[in-house]
Amino acid sequence: MKELIEYVLAALIIVSFIPIFDVIVTDFSTTNPPIIESSTLLYMSSGIRDVLNNISSQGNFTPQITDIAKAISSRLNLSREIGYNVRIVSSGISKVNVQDNNVQVYTTSPGKLTVCVVYDDLSYSNYTLDNPTTTLPNGTFLYTITTSRTNIIAVSAILETGVARYIGYWVSENIYEVYAYNVNNKITIAVPDTVPQPNYYTVSGSEAINAVLIYYTQGQFYNYSIVTGNFIVNLTWFQSGSNYYIGYGYYKQYLSRYVATYYDQATINGITYRLHRLQNYVEKDTHYIEYEYYAGSLATLYDIIVETSSHSFDIQYPIYNLVFIFLRDADGKIYYAIIYPHELLIGEPTPSNWVTYETTYTARIGMVNYDIIITVWRRFQG
Repeated sequence: MKELIEYVLAALIIVSFIPIFDVIVTDFSTTNPPIIESSTLLYMSSGIRDVLNNISSQGNFTPQITDIAKAISSRLNLSREIGYNVRIVSSGISKVNVQDNNVQVYTTSPGKLTVCVVYDDLSYSNYTLDNPTTTLPNGTFLYTITTSRTNIIAVSAILETGVARYIGYWVSENIYEVYAYNVNNKITIAVPDTVPQPNYYTVSGSEAINAVLIYYTQGQFYNYSIVTGNFIVNLTWFQSGSNYYIGYGYYKQYLSRYVATYYDQATINGITYRLHRLQNYVEKDTHYIEYEYYAGSLATLYDIIVETSSHSFDIQYPIYNLVFIFLRDADGKIYYAIIYPHELLIGEPTPSNWVTYETTYTARIGMVNYDIIITVWRRFQG
């Protein structure tokens, strides 16, 4: 407004014979496009880059939980005259589509594509295509995969171009989105009250649901889920007769699995979230055992559990290459959290019919490349 008043006063001095009413009306109806200086755009790009790097390194790349727009505004400390929004997109993958057992991935660049297909039993398959299946007339590259199963609930695709790594997703409407973020350097899963609430198992006296973690490394997807095994602690043999031996001792049996354990709830922006710690839960049973070995044949005479123990270990941030977290409750409902989003929109909607300025830069956030498109405008445009 100060600039407007100064402009009007200057006009009155120069053309004092024009009625003041005409000058003011003319100023409002033919205002020159308000300019955003290049230094302002550079300052905003640098500040937004810092905020995004900080938030992603802390594991809080989750706008539903973390107010990224507020963090950016606080960092930039902009005048109220400046409006902006930020679009963050892993642009190398434009779309992932699933139809029955066919998976189609559309990309803007060629490269090596690795695809993780997740099924409704939370098993998964890896597919790797070194080259596109075809190139469409508009220049888009299409990769096509045909799976042996149709019960697909989610797909993650990672494109390696040699200079960048892009990520894209497809997720079934029959599973429910939840959110992963960092609380005191521990992975927390937040289930909003806008989706059906989980029916828990009881795990070591706590309410919990089973978890599967899918991560990407060295060009392949892998998972953390259930692991079992056993090992001998101590075993002693003695001969009881001709060709007859008795063995006795102890062995340990373990079960390792991942769970999301409920511990609290919080209300954020009017939505109540049930909060869960992501944990590795390990059960160990110590067995006393006796064997009989006679004439080349081994038999178990006695096997009893003499001690049971369990331990939970909180999963710590950062997990650089984590892509998906899946949860399955006691009723079979499936929930999912995406760690690296394909696209985020932060800030205000771009106003129509206003002069806007746009600047774009690329950044590596964690293990994924993103285009950061910043749109800026001056408010109060006539």
